[in-house]
Amino acid sequence: MGLSTTRRITTVTLCFLLLSYTISFAVYYVKVLETTDKAKADAVLYELVNSGIDNCNVKKAQNYVVFCGPYSSLDEARTVSSKINKLGYFTVITERIKKETKKSVRKTVEKTKTTVKKRGRVREAFLGLKVKEMYDYLNANKLVEAQTLAYSLLNTEFRNEAIFVLALINMKKGNHEKACELFSKLPDKFKPNLEELRSISCLYAEKIKEKPEVKKEEKTVYRADLTQAGKLLAQGNPEEAIELAKKVLLSDPTNVEAMLIIGDAYMELGDYSNAYSYYKMALGFDKENLRAIKGLMYASLALKRYEEAYNYARELGRLGVENGDIERVKALYLAKKAEDFVKRKEYDKAYIYLKEAEKLAPDDPYVLLLLGDIYFGRGDYTQAYKYYVEAYKRKRDFDFLLKILYALANLNNYDLINTYLSQIDVSELNEAQRRKLKNFYKVLYVKASSYYLSQKDYEKAYRIAKEGLILFPKNRTLLKNLAWSCLNLEDYKCAEENFKKALSLYENDYDALYGLALTYAREGKEGEVNKIVKKLEKKRDKETYMKIADIYVILGDYDRAEYYLNQAKKLSRAKPVKIKRVKIRPREEKLREERVESTIFYNPFIKGYEGEEKETEKEKEEKLYPFELEEKRISELEEKIKEAKKKENTDFIESGIQFSQNREEKVWTS
Repeated sequence: MGLSTTRRITTVTLCFLLLSYTISFAVYYVKVLETTDKAKADAVLYELVNSGIDNCNVKKAQNYVVFCGPYSSLDEARTVSSKINKLGYFTVITERIKKETKKSVRKTVEKTKTTVKKRGRVREAFLGLKVKEMYDYLNANKLVEAQTLAYSLLNTEFRNEAIFVLALINMKKGNHEKACELFSKLPDKFKPNLEELRSISCLYAEKIKEKPEVKKEEKTVYRADLTQAGKLLAQGNPEEAIELAKKVLLSDPTNVEAMLIIGDAYMELGDYSNAYSYYKMALGFDKENLRAIKGLMYASLALKRYEEAYNYARELGRLGVENGDIERVKALYLAKKAEDFVKRKEYDKAYIYLKEAEKLAPDDPYVLLLLGDIYFGRGDYTQAYKYYVEAYKRKRDFDFLLKILYALANLNNYDLINTYLSQIDVSELNEAQRRKLKNFYKVLYVKASSYYLSQKDYEKAYRIAKEGLILFPKNRTLLKNLAWSCLNLEDYKCAEENFKKALSLYENDYDALYGLALTYAREGKEGEVNKIVKKLEKKRDKETYMKIADIYVILGDYDRAEYYLNQAKKLSRAKPVKIKRVKIRPREEKLREERVESTIFYNPFIKGYEGEEKETEKEKEEKLYPFELEEKRISELEEKIKEAKKKENTDFIESGIQFSQNREEKVWTS
């Protein structure tokens, strides 16, 4: 009995182990079916079934087969089914095979559809961007780029958009017949203005077809007039050439030759805007007229429309024209792009474009000037000066000269600046140029006085600041530079006066407050110093506290000096200090004698020049400081009050006499 029980336990244990082993194979088999390796799937299946038959009863094996399927093929299912002697399960197994197969196929189809949809959306978005870019080119008048994109979109779902743009391009070029044909291909409700555009283009196309032919006799006359106009232009009479060509154009409005002669004549006169208009009109009637395209390229260059000029240069290249100026136009186009980066201070990006432009046109002044601007922006003033000089050699332009002067000012080469300034004839400058030159003088006086002050050449700093204040009396920096020069030259009255003027323009100028406090300290005016220190304390920084400490050291007030020095140390987390007491001798003030001297810098605005107008009362008033202006207005108001009182007294006396006379008359009458 015990032995049979042991056998049963052993058998159950073996069946349990077999079940675990079979389930693990079943899981593995399900994973295998997801692959296309049929041989591997069959091998797993055989191992599973054999383990069920050999080690356990048939019913359990049948259950394993049913629940761990499906099979890789129907033949294998039959073999296994006959092996386990259970035909009833064959149908169930087959159905499971079909069900799993359909499920797998459905998933694959759905996945494929999703992928196709996503790809379709991406393609549509990409083409949509191309459509937007095409319209942007059209609006920017870049017809070549717009046309290229339109042709690339003809075989897509945006075909109508492409046709519409091609029609507009032809309309812009004056090819109305082609535009009419393209507009007619579009559905009526494609665009709100389609019908209007179609009508206009078709109407122009009909008019061109119906244009009456010019008689041979008239043609001969026109040809003779145009030949004469060409000769006049060659002889240097552009005005007469324009008059004669316009006469032909009035009789024959579509005469392209007349338009081109007028365009050439206007170019000769320097009227680039009118020249551009006539070349554009000529190109409208003859879209591949090389002379018109060249004219438009040069007119666009003169008008500084470099991108447009570049487009016309590309068109010439496309038509097989070899022209040395095409490379220069490309260089200027690149330079224009670089200029945009220079304005945004993106010097590295600008440099890439300009180096390419320099290869194409190494002697172009505009390219050289922009290279100078890049070096100036980077702080390399020597290289900037070099490029500015090269540009100025090739084009004697006033703005180029100003660039040279600014570079020299940053290099502190004031002697060479003086040489350049002495060559400028102010009487030949227009109002805008004079204004620019005055602005440079302001920068020059500020930089030069600051430079000599830093070099401790106080006498020269004094003279330059004094000279600058003649022209710019309200410049705070010049006032402070003059005051600091006076302070270092021990002219305390001059220092006090100019620091006060600077503070009248801006009361919270801490540099001027410190300078004034230092001046009072040198003069021994402790009360005035204390007033200013209260204002300086508001800044609450280490540097200011140290300056206040210096002021009290000069006054000999060491306790306060220690206090402010320790305040500064607190901010820098240093140990407190004690100041050694020494006797301070008061400094004697050295008054400077005012004397008329020649200016340091050549300055026609100070010396005067022929044709210069005298200062008006308004201009004189603008030069007054706020406190001076207030004093002037108070005195003017006092004068007005005095005059009003005098007038009032006179009127009162006269009215009193009149009253008494009237009273006497009334008494007499009564």
